[in-house]
Amino acid sequence: MENLNTNQIFAVSEFTRDDQGHTLALIIDTKNGKTLPRYITSFLSFYPTDLTKLDNNNFLLLERDYTPLFGGQARLRRITLPEIMSGNVIEGEEMTRISSAFDIDNLEGIASL
Repeated sequence: MENLNTNQIFAVSEFTRDDQGHTLALIIDTKNGKTLPRYITSFLSFYPTDLTKLDNNNFLLLERDYTPLFGGQARLRRITLPEIMSGNVIEGEEMTRISSAFDIDNLEGIASL
């Protein structure tokens, strides 16, 4: 969950998906409590774990996956504020993917300064 601006928060669910497999996200108005649904494309069995704001127009979404056959994986996707506000399904841009070929731990959080 991250602030979009002074009156809105962007929250991404971890496991809630629609009939097409898109991940549910919400824009929450902090003044009146109203919500606007947004959807983010899902990739294989990756699930969102955390979100951090980089600057006024960019966010990083941490997604992770684990299967006994392939082990743990994580990926970071950059999402822009205009993409969130557009109402279209959010694609974002994959910035990196870390697979079990590397020694990774249970990545559950991300932060930026």
